Amino acid sequence: MRKLSNAPLYLWIIAAIAVVYLAIFWFTPLQGDDLAYAGTFAGSQPVYDSIVSLPRWWAFHWFHSNGRIANLLMGALGGGPHIVLCVLCAAGLFIFYYSTIAVVGARKSIWPFVTIAFIYWALPWHDAIYLFDCQLNYAWASAAVMATALIFARGKELKGWRLAAAALFCLLAGAWHEGATLPLFITATAYIVLGKRWRTLTRAQRVIFIAFGIGVAEVTLCPGIIMRAARVTEPDAPLPRLLLVSDWLALALWAALAVWALSAVCLGRRGKSLKGDLRQFFTSPSGLYAVGALLSMVISGKSGIIGRSGWFAQLFAFVAIAHWLSQRLAPRWRALAVIVSAVTVIHLVATLRLWVEIKKEFDTLESLYLASPDGVVYMDHTHDSDLPTWALGRVVGIPDADDDYLLSTYRQWYGPQKGLPVVMPVQARGKRPEPGSDVTLPHGERLTTSLPQDARPVKETGVYALYDAEGRGWIVQPVRGYYYVSNLELDWGYNKP
Repeated sequence: MRKLSNAPLYLWIIAAIAVVYLAIFWFTPLQGDDLAYAGTFAGSQPVYDSIVSLPRWWAFHWFHSNGRIANLLMGALGGGPHIVLCVLCAAGLFIFYYSTIAVVGARKSIWPFVTIAFIYWALPWHDAIYLFDCQLNYAWASAAVMATALIFARGKELKGWRLAAAALFCLLAGAWHEGATLPLFITATAYIVLGKRWRTLTRAQRVIFIAFGIGVAEVTLCPGIIMRAARVTEPDAPLPRLLLVSDWLALALWAALAVWALSAVCLGRRGKSLKGDLRQFFTSPSGLYAVGALLSMVISGKSGIIGRSGWFAQLFAFVAIAHWLSQRLAPRWRALAVIVSAVTVIHLVATLRLWVEIKKEFDTLESLYLASPDGVVYMDHTHDSDLPTWALGRVVGIPDADDDYLLSTYRQWYGPQKGLPVVMPVQARGKRPEPGSDVTLPHGERLTTSLPQDARPVKETGVYALYDAEGRGWIVQPVRGYYYVSNLELDWGYNKP
């Protein structure tokens, strides 16, 4: 008890955050990738009939999708007890916060609270908060690489079963997500080789490093990832916008480093100290994470995905900056730390309260969809545009008409014999438009018998996108011989249906 009472404040804060997240996850429904992976062994039409088929499914996934440990876990756990996923994701967040704070250092100053604030407020959470698969892929991957860095630094004298356990953990960590592990492994290898540090490593550190590298090779060289990297897809946004939205801190870091280097060159002899400081930066852990941020930013830009693709670049850039500054500035500012932490926890509790209310709508959708013979559901619900801005996109309503992938996973999970869920307001029940006329619904939506002009197909889903003269977006869904025209609800951080 005495040890608990002496625990630092930041440890209590991250414990509180993990507990509230545990409650949030309990009220978080499976969606999208979660349902797709859960459908591997569960749902209305599982891909495999028994968990005994797990090795066969893992092999298939490795060849055709990726070798990430996160996704393999999601397939195994998605259809199981929900509480297991909740506990796993909450524990991953605790490890993530704690290990990042430890890597940054200066734990008796304000830096632990700055780290908490950055992770909570500045990382591109978006769908990573409400999809368990994203939690495992991003929060857990971050926890894995940060914990590996700690084990490498502190496990110099590990032996026996402790070394074996550490090596196994680091091997799995290396295979967690190539976006996190590959950039750090490349920079760590260059750091060790170019700095001629291999001989200075202990036997335990060499084992840990090699184990991590084996994991990185497994996830990076699997056929699924290689095929994905070679595939040409339409990006969510032009590259400049994608990087500015997803990787802004990494861009700012490298812009500052470029100015630093340019100043050192232009000042000539007077820039000698600047050159020395820059050299010192790049030969320190800060430089390692800075280069890791740059490489991860390259992966982010190649992915074409806005938001979460910049997660690791942002994290590495923050660690580089915070670690460098914490060695020079370590103010206490306890009052400010308490205020920032309190605001963070209060926001998280408010998010939980909102999730509880939205979960009721998901439960209603599920019951109505199961009872519907063709997938058409009549219910009033909270649209994403109606959700408060303070929620920062971390709470989402039931899938909108343009969320064709999310809707398709509902059909996969609840019954392929149904159509995709079509959610219409209660006022539309029993109404059918006459030829040449429309039925007006709330929020400017309508039922019509003819496909509006300029409506263009969205992929191959039977759904159409339409923009009126004012640039307002609409989604057109064919239903029961007519069309339902609803508002286009743009997802947080995205600019297209």
